[in-house]
Parts: sequence; C-alpha cells; structure tokens
Amino acid sequence: MNQPQDRPSLLLDASTPCIQAGLLASGNWIKLLQMRGDATTCIPELLDKLFAEGGTKADSLGALIYCEGPGSLLGLRLAAMYIETLRALPENGELPIYAYGSLHAALHMPQALESSESIAVASPVRKGTHCALRSGEAELLTLPSAELPRLASTVFHIAQRQLPEAPEDCKALDYDLRPIAAAFDVRGGLLRKVERAEPFSPQPSEYKLWDGNRHRA
Repeated sequence: MNQPQDRPSLLLDASTPCIQAGLLASGNWIKLLQMRGDATTCIPELLDKLFAEGGTKADSLGALIYCEGPGSLLGLRLAAMYIETLRALPENGELPIYAYGSLHAALHMPQALESSESIAVASPVRKGTHCALRSGEAELLTLPSAELPRLASTVFHIAQRQLPEAPEDCKALDYDLRPIAAAFDVRGGLLRKVERAEPFSPQPSEYKLWDGNRHRA
C-alpha cells in the first residue's frame, strides 16, 4: 500500500535527547517540532502540539514513519509504542508503517554531505560501545568507542545523554531533521516498510536476577 498523496505522513524520531515529530507532504514539512527532555512526557506533548498546529487529526494520516535507532532505547521504545497506538485506531488500521535508521538519516544531513573526505557516523549504545555506519555501506557496525577514528577520515558523532560530547578525533553532528525532509519520500530509499514498529537494538538486552539482599537496610 502506498502513501495516499492527499494525506500527510506523521514522523516520530526519539533516537536522541532532542525528540522530533513532524508532518510531511510531498517531500516537505508541513510542521516539524523539536523538544529536549524526557521522552515519557515529551512525546505526547509534542504529538498533541503537532496535530494542533499542523491542522491535522490523528485519524487523517496517510502513513506513519518512525526512527528505529540506534539511539536512546527508552525513546525508541516509546516512539514505537506511540506509532503502534496510532495505527490501532479503527480509522488507521490500514496505514502503512515505515522505519528508518538514525545513522542512515544522519548521512543525509548537510554536515555529512558537505564533507569531501571518507566519512562515518556513530552513536553510543552503551558505555564504551558505539554503533557506526560508513558512508556507502549498508551494514551497521558495533565496536569499542576507541576504534571509531579508524573507520574513516572523518567520524561524526551523534550525542546521547550518556555521552554528550564527541569522543576524541570525532566531530559532533547536529542531528536535525529540518534540512532533510525530501529524504523521507517513500521512493527515496531511506524508508523501509515494516509490519510493525519495533526499536533497533545492536545487542541483546542483558538482565540480572534481582537480589533482595542489596535492598535490605
């Protein structure tokens, strides 16, 4: 099913501390809002404001687009949950869902496009570990943070709460979707149609058994 041309698409990206939500039509933003803060409160506030200011209702969308990551796992999970909630509305049951990767989107941003050197983009996924993508390649790499400078002549870094500053020998990337609306055209190659919204995790989650002795006074 293709995106209906007379209806806007909703995009939600909570992969970084700056959460972004927008309405798209014909490769242009109708409205794009950004908010820094906790995804638990920011996402519903952003969506309410977006629908009000964009003149669109949740039941009049043509497609749902979300960032699957890598990035803030809490933000990614909440964004996926909201996308699934919107699709669950009776009027939206047939809406297509499209996913894209944060690092793939980053390669469309002006800083990356204007570089004349070989480049890579990277985002921290846990302490001492980054997920990275080289320009011209499709495969994501998970590697120790210390190895980032070896990936390319220039490595752009997407800040996260646990690592707000770019590591040594990396450049900070302004992860801003405003200049790249055209990249989210369903025919452009960045988006991938999916059956359901799910966050990307480069490594399986690790869980430890609860030990009550730790919490005894």
